[in-house]
Amino acid sequence: MKGKSLYIVSAIIIALPWIFLLEILPLPYHSIGTLTEIAIECAMFTSLLVVASLLRKDLKRQKQLKKSEQNEGISKPGGRGLRVIGRILFALTSLTIFLVGLVLLLIGISYSV
Repeated sequence: MKGKSLYIVSAIIIALPWIFLLEILPLPYHSIGTLTEIAIECAMFTSLLVVASLLRKDLKRQKQLKKSEQNEGISKPGGRGLRVIGRILFALTSLTIFLVGLVLLLIGISYSV
């Protein structure tokens, strides 16, 4: 998965934990069981880790492509915009991984005490 399709999927996966944790959707959150919530949080955490690795790989690929274009004297228009979007998505992914990890940690602490 490259470019725009990766970024669209990443944006959706990044938005889902925020929508769930901020209780934006009109769901009966009080009726969700604890084990179900933990399973959902773990699935979100795992998918965010996958997205982070894919975004990181794409950013490295774009950086290498930019270096090779500079060495050959080739200039492609529109490449910088995608790199900026990729970096923003990577930063948001990192922040969301921290948030979901913190929630999982707090759930774990509350059950161990």
